[in-house]
Amino acid sequence: MKIAKRELMTSLSAVEFMDWESASIAMDYLKIENPLNEKYKFYLLVEMSGNTMEELMQEQMLELLEKLEDHYEDGVMCDSESQKE
Repeated sequence: MKIAKRELMTSLSAVEFMDWESASIAMDYLKIENPLNEKYKFYLLVEMSGNTMEELMQEQMLELLEKLEDHYEDGVMCDSESQKE
């Protein structure tokens, strides 16, 4: 969390941490598929917003993911407004 806060300082708007059971309930309620190929014990959603250009925010997120690559198994980034919803 500290690294995410430091790296995404101006763009970080929300972080949600949940276990598989909670994520499954949320996906069922929202009628969406698991965006990952497998079920994992824990899920983390990082939301960015702000006045920063979309490309710059995406670059910041990719840099963060690179720094944290030993701490996660899989990930997905949305690339459109419809995927964000």
